[in-house]
Amino acid sequence: MLSSSGFLIRFIDIGLILLLGFLWISDISSFTHIEMPNKPPEQSEASQQQSLTFVRVDVAKAGQFVVRQVEPAEEICAPDGRAALEDCLRATKDRLEGNDRRPIVLIEPSDESAVQHTVDVMDVCDRLGIAKNINKSELQL
Repeated sequence: MLSSSGFLIRFIDIGLILLLGFLWISDISSFTHIEMPNKPPEQSEASQQQSLTFVRVDVAKAGQFVVRQVEPAEEICAPDGRAALEDCLRATKDRLEGNDRRPIVLIEPSDESAVQHTVDVMDVCDRLGIAKNINKSELQL
């Protein structure tokens, strides 16, 4: 019994010596270059000068959407489908940027809506360059 435990300890010692030897002779350092996001100075100044406008997109059960401006509260459009939503958000973005305002979309999915419809809204916002977030605390980005 004692000889088997002594053999096990020697075996572990030899394994650790080999492991440390391989670590000592191997080149572990890796050189990577991480691109940090940079904004041009003009763009950062322009975004600071623009006021934010929150636009809420309600996602209904059957893939229907309602686009509303939060302040002042007004309904902008009720597109039916992804293509109509993209047209509505593009027009809203152009109108707000013409008034030196920057839109931020708050996505409000209903409990009965499919997740794909929420993803569609996020894809449209990404394609148009509009900042977005999901307006539910457990799903926020």
